Amino acid sequence: MRQQRTIRRAGTLRGVAIHSGNTTELKILPAPPDHGIVFRRTDLPGSAPLQLNPALSLEAKRGTNIRQAEVQIMTVEHLLSALNGLGIDNIILELDGPELPIGDGSALPFVELIENAGSVEQAPAKRDIRLKTPLTVERGNGRITAIPHHCLSIDFLLNFPQTPVGRQAAAYSEDTDDYRASLAPARTFGFRHEIAALWQAGLARGGSLDNAIVVEKDGYSTPLRFENELARHKIVDLIGDLMLLGQPIKAHFICIQSGHQLDIELVKKIWEDLSSARPPQ
Repeated sequence: MRQQRTIRRAGTLRGVAIHSGNTTELKILPAPPDHGIVFRRTDLPGSAPLQLNPALSLEAKRGTNIRQAEVQIMTVEHLLSALNGLGIDNIILELDGPELPIGDGSALPFVELIENAGSVEQAPAKRDIRLKTPLTVERGNGRITAIPHHCLSIDFLLNFPQTPVGRQAAAYSEDTDDYRASLAPARTFGFRHEIAALWQAGLARGGSLDNAIVVEKDGYSTPLRFENELARHKIVDLIGDLMLLGQPIKAHFICIQSGHQLDIELVKKIWEDLSSARPPQ
């Protein structure tokens, strides 16, 4: 039996937020068993804590944003990915603004934050989500198929023809791969021709060559950490977005050219499927 986990002690990460450009501070705190993942906006006194679950308002806007009433948390995917990858079930996340710090654009700063805080097992067993039947979501050229499986595993195909990216493939299985080594360092990316439009939309104001890979016409703005770093980062994002379910899921995911919007559609479809399978109260 695998047991629930929380962190051993508090920790803090401070840095620039990629879209607003503001400096924000994240504080992580231990939580009791069966508490789940809960955000608190310390800059909104008296606001209700935000319990992570699919009933929240979910938005994909060059990242994954969550909202409940006036409480919004932006760009949650890398933090949630680190929590999922390291098996943290119960934690309190305090933030002094609407957007998480981006670090170097990967999940590694959050992994290091959690590792420095330590982790501890708790008495109750983990509550994993298990699929009953395969599910598929599609949007444009993107598709994700989720298949019942004994563990979390992902195959991802990324295809940007006539760019330096070309075709990239990556795979991950929590049974055989080390999340920290194989996925956490993979950074977010964008294309040079997109930057002006992002700025006009009020996005990427904190973006820089220190926290994102820029795909140029003839190469990359920085040496890659992995030959297929961009495809690996897409897996990082999906692992984070899947935690919007509020607890980890065990399934095999086959992904082609998908992103946050399709991830959110999949999360909603999984939740609807699970809800319809539950007996009436």
